[in-house]
Amino acid sequence: MTKKNIKDQCIERMASFKAPDLVEFVSALPKDASGKVIKILLRMLDKN
Repeated sequence: MTKKNIKDQCIERMASFKAPDLVEFVSALPKDASGKVIKILLRMLDKN
């Protein structure tokens, strides 16, 4: 899968306002002790 492929599939299957503007691949998602994804760290990764 490529970034363009994922974006194209989202545009086809979702409302346009729900489709992501940006797609990034990461090796692992940052998680807390209970296993939940730490969304603020994802946003910080996006800014770098």
